[in-house]
Amino acid sequence: MRDAHGHRQRKLAWSGPSNFNSTEQNPTVCAPGTYTLVVTGSNGCTSTATAGWADMSPPQPLAGPSPAATSA
Repeated sequence: MRDAHGHRQRKLAWSGPSNFNSTEQNPTVCAPGTYTLVVTGSNGCTSTATAGWADMSPPQPLAGPSPAATSA
């Protein structure tokens, strides 16, 4: 089967951390972790792939004096 644009029909099913689910081709994710994509073709055949995403943002500095800098 083909869609209105002549492309073969397929079903996309993404799943991941924090109950993430999407049927978009290029979903936006917010939580680090492992995401799984299952593609189902119009003939019923499936293919599965996984992708990992790690939060690589730098650590945030803590405000306040160092414990060694305080006096009793």
